[in-house]
Amino acid sequence: MAGGPLVFQRGEGAYLIDVDGNRLIDYYCGMGAMVLGHTPRGVQQAVKDQVEKGILYAGQSEIEFEAARILCERIPSAQRIRFGSSGSEVAQAAFRLARAATGKRIILKFEGHYHGWFDNILWSTAPAENAAGPAEVPVRVPGSVGQDLIDAAGLDVIGWNDLAGLEARLAKGDIAGVIMEPAMCNQGAIPPAPGYLEGALAACREHGAILIFDEVITGFRLGRNSVQGRFGVTPDLSIFAKAIANGFPVAAIVGRADLLDLFVTGGVLHGGTFNAQPVTMAAMVATQNALTPQHYEQSSKRGIRLRDGIAGILNDAGIKAQVTGFELMFHVGFGLEAPAKNYRDLLKLDKMGYAKFAHALLKRGVRVLERGAWFVSSAHDDAVIDATLDAVKGAAGEIATT
Repeated sequence: MAGGPLVFQRGEGAYLIDVDGNRLIDYYCGMGAMVLGHTPRGVQQAVKDQVEKGILYAGQSEIEFEAARILCERIPSAQRIRFGSSGSEVAQAAFRLARAATGKRIILKFEGHYHGWFDNILWSTAPAENAAGPAEVPVRVPGSVGQDLIDAAGLDVIGWNDLAGLEARLAKGDIAGVIMEPAMCNQGAIPPAPGYLEGALAACREHGAILIFDEVITGFRLGRNSVQGRFGVTPDLSIFAKAIANGFPVAAIVGRADLLDLFVTGGVLHGGTFNAQPVTMAAMVATQNALTPQHYEQSSKRGIRLRDGIAGILNDAGIKAQVTGFELMFHVGFGLEAPAKNYRDLLKLDKMGYAKFAHALLKRGVRVLERGAWFVSSAHDDAVIDATLDAVKGAAGEIATT
């Protein structure tokens, strides 16, 4: 396979085919969005049918109501819903609601968590250790050249999975909202510590802050009811995107009725020309209809077999690694002695070693994210899993001898 960036011609199920004809098993899955794979027939047909009816109405539609109904049935926090086009956008809507509802200014986020690319939140998503400061009092580190540093005045950053640290910060009384990935999946694949989510919700209640779950990655990938249903903790607000519509640009902010109603009666603005665009709503409804309990049961078995198979192969090859996470999204962390509990633990990763492994896989027809995340879709059937494990065995053998 030639060097340089990959340019793709089409997708087929669990595969991507590039312009040179290379057929690659795909574990990017559209950065996690393609929970049904690249060519789900039901989604394709729903989109074609809606295009025949109309593309954009600048008004509400029946398909929007159907999409909202499904989310309200499946997501515990969804008393009300507003649709958007991206996770970055609906995160901003959540911050605006939190500030309007509390009269406070500061949004609290966590190291290693990503909530979009806007200047006011793109901080400490992947800071270098020499820039991040002490773990107890992290330094805010911008994620991009060109960010407006003034926007960080409304933001604070602490370490995740440390309930005592969160409670102490909230006790200062100036936090409008706390946003977190309820399972940390942008960096690593780290579950919340026992009692952490429950404690975070209780602390927010005590100190008058709004708890926001960012389920852009975890939504509909860690279960039909997402993380909040899986762990039994219902936040005040939640945001969704990615797998919600299997690759179509749909996002949503859902939550308590009294909070979302501020968009209608409280003077809080949330706009967008393409919000609830009918074609994307049709894709969302078709995606959600395909996300049955049987889908999760079958796909999860294959995801577990892949995850555990990779762990066994790396161990047999003498490669130090931790393979951790969930059924349809897990992380392969080279160089770790134990499963990571927060972002600081991930700083011990052997990134160069994993990059060599990823390149060795690519030569064998398997495309994986360089940061160690693996996304599994329902199109990754048993034959695909078998082929992947064969490639992993070859790649592990190659890098173990170099």
